[in-house]
Amino acid sequence: MGRNWQSLAVACTVIFMITTLLSGFKEAEGSLSHSTVKSQQSPQHIITLMDKKLSDIGVMTNRAHIYARSHQTGFESYDEMMKYLENWNLTDDDMNTIRNKVNSSKKWNGTFSEQKSSYTKKTSIFIQPMTSSKDQYEVYTIYEASFLPISTKDTAFHLFSKNALLNNYDPADIFLRIEGTVSENDALNVQQMGQKLMDTFSAQVVEEVQEDNFVSLSALTPHWNNKLITNGQEMNLQAAVRQLDYNEGLGGKTTVTIGTPLITTEY
Repeated sequence: MGRNWQSLAVACTVIFMITTLLSGFKEAEGSLSHSTVKSQQSPQHIITLMDKKLSDIGVMTNRAHIYARSHQTGFESYDEMMKYLENWNLTDDDMNTIRNKVNSSKKWNGTFSEQKSSYTKKTSIFIQPMTSSKDQYEVYTIYEASFLPISTKDTAFHLFSKNALLNNYDPADIFLRIEGTVSENDALNVQQMGQKLMDTFSAQVVEEVQEDNFVSLSALTPHWNNKLITNGQEMNLQAAVRQLDYNEGLGGKTTVTIGTPLITTEY
């Protein structure tokens, strides 16, 4: 087995500790279910559209993010599981890789980050015997990338080309997010900005949280097809608007975060 692990110990990263990785999958799978409609738009197309629409209403975008996850079960043998992983074509030469073993579980870690680069990417693969049968295996993978919305051809090639790792994920398991700010002079109150976001995305609100300096909106937009069902309602857009005070270091600016089909970080 040792030589098999050596042969694939390239291109993957630690995003979460093992417990976080497993609990995150269980929590997400338990609370949300995918609709039968699959996205026909590429992640690059959707990120570009999100960036443009934010710019149209005066939001200066700071960073775009990709989060993708996969959980495969029922491999009848170790060799079958390894063949599945080989099909991922994990040969990124620019990834720094570390391999770990925890009891009977194995984890591959890799990351790419350069100071001069406009993007970073991280991948984590965690493999363990299934609790129901020690002769079967399950594989968890998580992928994260962060980049400037208006990026170079090099960024597009590494993150969105047909050979990129992102293409190994089902479109329904890919989450996109953009963060931006509105200057103090241009800022509306958070409720007005939330409504402006919904209008620019032609979105219908299905859930909302309203506070004096914070608004969170879950909605359905027709601009892309991938959807989640939460509390019996379809959604594919989440927006958060927060008014910061001067003590938080951004000079009273308003922060805007949007994600599809939802925001996968604290906001």
